[in-house]
Amino acid sequence: MDSGSLAGIRALVVDDRPDNLDLVDFILTQEGAIVTAVTSATETLAIISKNLPDILISGIGMPEKDTILLT
Repeated sequence: MDSGSLAGIRALVVDDRPDNLDLVDFILTQEGAIVTAVTSATETLAIISKNLPDILISGIGMPEKDTILLT
């Protein structure tokens, strides 16, 4: 069991830039979070309609939808 400061926290990360997703995923996972990473607001809405994460980290200015509305 990971004893990181985010152990067991369910994090949803959304960004259209793969490098950003990889970096945030890596950092959160190292701290014990359970991370789901997606590249669109549409994917995000599908996930949160079924299972609300503990935290949502989102890029802004994504081309598909205004991700500020996700929060």
